[in-house]
Amino acid sequence: MKKRLIIPPVIISMIVTCFFYLVNPPFLSCANQSGFHFNMVTINSIFAGFLYTNYSLLLGLLDNDTVQKLLGTSVIRRRNDRIFAGIVCAVISIITGVILAIVTAGNTTNSVSKAVNISGNWILTFLWAAECVFMVFGIFYFTISIREMHMLVNAAGQPKKKVKQDVIDDVKKVVKREK
Repeated sequence: MKKRLIIPPVIISMIVTCFFYLVNPPFLSCANQSGFHFNMVTINSIFAGFLYTNYSLLLGLLDNDTVQKLLGTSVIRRRNDRIFAGIVCAVISIITGVILAIVTAGNTTNSVSKAVNISGNWILTFLWAAECVFMVFGIFYFTISIREMHMLVNAAGQPKKKVKQDVIDDVKKVVKREK
């Protein structure tokens, strides 16, 4: 996999961390609740599962004659790289979400004095930014991989030869008789 697919979310996470740390936006308070992070973990798990399924479909298509011709080109490799990058982004977001859910697990409305505050802590702010940014990139790679897989499935499903209408009619008659 090309490292260039993972470097942008890391850089954007750093930029978002600096912004959140300096500005401290009011919506950052939702990051102090462990339920928020569990929801993010759930969403990312679903996208990671769909990406893995998409990867399995790609492997299944490798037996197709049309797709076999593409094996020497960058078409299959690019699709594989994007699917894998999406899975990596989702897994990184899941890991950061689990860490933040554990760290903020003690935060309740009753124990404000013992609450862990994400804002004001560079590491926790970075983890929260990484959780969100990697989720966005995971969804982005998911969308691209679905579009590319759609095109590949369409190419693989194209009939090689035009079947004559009388052959189609004969097959329909045989199928009707068997019912």
